[in-house]
Amino acid sequence: MAIRKEDEGIGKKPEETKRTRRVIEMLNVLSAQPRRWTQARLAKSFGVTERQIRRDMVLMRQGLLYQIERQKGGLVICGAPALPPLHLPLPEAIALALAANLARDSDDIDPATLGSALARLEALVPPETLTLLRRDLARPIRRRTSPESPVSNARAATLRLLQQALAEHRQVRIIYETASRAYERSERIVEPYHLGRHYGRLWLLTAYDHLRGKILQFKVSRIRKAELLETTYRIPDDFDIDDYRGNTFGLMRGEPADQVDVELLFSPQAARWLEEEDWDVPLQLEPQPDGGVLARMHTGITPELLRWISWYGSDCYVLAPNSLREHVCVVAEKTANLYHVPAEAN
Repeated sequence: MAIRKEDEGIGKKPEETKRTRRVIEMLNVLSAQPRRWTQARLAKSFGVTERQIRRDMVLMRQGLLYQIERQKGGLVICGAPALPPLHLPLPEAIALALAANLARDSDDIDPATLGSALARLEALVPPETLTLLRRDLARPIRRRTSPESPVSNARAATLRLLQQALAEHRQVRIIYETASRAYERSERIVEPYHLGRHYGRLWLLTAYDHLRGKILQFKVSRIRKAELLETTYRIPDDFDIDDYRGNTFGLMRGEPADQVDVELLFSPQAARWLEEEDWDVPLQLEPQPDGGVLARMHTGITPELLRWISWYGSDCYVLAPNSLREHVCVVAEKTANLYHVPAEAN
């Protein structure tokens, strides 16, 4: 079956991008839910014609070499293209093994999967090197919570549900605690757009929230209950997680109009620490004659920015704006008052 150029928009980047994204998402939903999706249901879910879905099927079968059959109830992926053998240089194999070992510290990754991956990687390493590698791999796993604790199990279950919702483009009903309202709980219907770790410390869900009528960010740790719904949705073609987050410092996202030019002067000692950090916002560093550094950024004044500045203590001085300097002064005074000992107590 020939695919005509005018039908598929070959050479038109937006159309090519849309189709590529649609085909990937279709493979995800067919893998996750065999016999659930018909061509008619796929067409309705992705907002295209059944004729277009048939063309996509031709691409998946003939171009990507997927074996897709129509069975009772819907379509089924019966076979997928096998990946070719991967030949790694020794340094790359060791790097992957160490990375997998670090992943053991996460409460959210299946230990059996990691163990299988490590075994395959170890098979590539010479015996003399493997002895040294296993010495590091034998260290105890450090976990923030017990792998069998209710908190760990609940978070892992929520993550699996959200990952399934993303793959199948299904809405989720959640019970969420909002920190800015004294951890008040509210029920929301959300459409997940992105799920990932923030600073490697916590999981963050970016989703369209029907309660507020806009895209918001949710800490997965504050989702107290999640239910996968049958209603499907589409992620806007122009959505980009980096564009959405913009120059925000930390989790809290304000409007671009709320962002200001920030100037911070760091001591020589702090300058060395500063150069070792990674940044989510464009940060301009200007070395100073005394070994310190002047840092400039355009961002919103968020609680995380205040905590980050306070972490540096007297090694960081706010030059601009005045409003930020006043915020930092208030935090510093409150901290000092915690340690203030009245004269009569001496």
